[in-house]
Amino acid sequence: MPDLVVSLIALALYWASFLAISFFLSKRIRGLRVNPLMIIYRKETTLETFGKASYNTVAKILLYAAIALNFASMLFFYYTIFGVVMARFVSPESAGGLVPIIPGITITGITIVYVLFSIGVSATIHELSHALASKIVGIPIKAVGFILSIFIPAAYVEPDEEKFNSADRLKKLEVLSAGPASNFIVGLIFLALLGIIASPMAGAMITSVDSGYPAEQYGLKPGWIIIAVNGTPIQAPGDLSPIISQYANSTVYFNMTLYDPKTNATFWKMVYKPDNFSRIGVVLEQARGPSPIPDSIYYPLLNLLFYLYIINISLALINSAPIFITDGGKVVSEIIGWKIKGNAGKALNFFIQVFTLLLVLSSITFTPI
Repeated sequence: MPDLVVSLIALALYWASFLAISFFLSKRIRGLRVNPLMIIYRKETTLETFGKASYNTVAKILLYAAIALNFASMLFFYYTIFGVVMARFVSPESAGGLVPIIPGITITGITIVYVLFSIGVSATIHELSHALASKIVGIPIKAVGFILSIFIPAAYVEPDEEKFNSADRLKKLEVLSAGPASNFIVGLIFLALLGIIASPMAGAMITSVDSGYPAEQYGLKPGWIIIAVNGTPIQAPGDLSPIISQYANSTVYFNMTLYDPKTNATFWKMVYKPDNFSRIGVVLEQARGPSPIPDSIYYPLLNLLFYLYIINISLALINSAPIFITDGGKVVSEIIGWKIKGNAGKALNFFIQVFTLLLVLSSITFTPI
């Protein structure tokens, strides 16, 4: 049975089980709601756990910095997305893109666990930052909650909508900017930790080989470390993809320099990739030099930090982008409504957000992570 079919069946069984358990518990737990696509838990609260947060000078500086960082994230989003879209026009076969998270299609195996855990952590950080900012500027919080949408976990905060809408425009910008800014900062922290733990880099270790792909046909084995391809050094897993993607639709031989830690041997292998394969079919992890941390801890920790970094930065960029449902979309709406009144402002706001949405849609790719 094809891997995709197995994944879809497993996903359906998993979701049906969660729905059944949640429906049973919803009769006993107040605030738990279940529908075919979502499981939602909502709890009314005033978030007293944050204590007496005050709108003092330090808080103002931090919230102003959040607004600035949100706009920086927005600019970085446009820089990235324009680069992806232009690459698709210039060199479609080697262009990357935004990858939607679809278990069994764009993420498989243990990667699903890392990605979903990272989404849960990132979304919780995002929403708690909104909540803390709301508390500081004096906008009440009505409720907090948790959502599980098939396979995407997320936390959410529900402010008092009437008080939010009537609040000073600057305070609204501070609350809206807190989420993307916190994800951006936390993402950079995880990147720094990743750099510390991953050093020294020593190549890309093969963790698994996909059945039927060139890597299997030409004898590549899990545990081997790729240290060069066609003479180009490979220091990390990300170094291999640009080399392979240049020949996504071409027939090519790759001369791979490999190292086997078990035998302490360095050797070479030729891997032939036909034009009907876009990749050679290996799953990679960061290899490393000598370290006191055992492999059983080192590699899972490295993967976890990597996905926490990627998901936090991705959430920051997407949420800072001016699209109708994002924080960035609400920020742009507030600013345009402030500076340009009437139909002209509404038309400009609509154009910016539709244009941005089209950029995102045109850059989506279903290439597996």
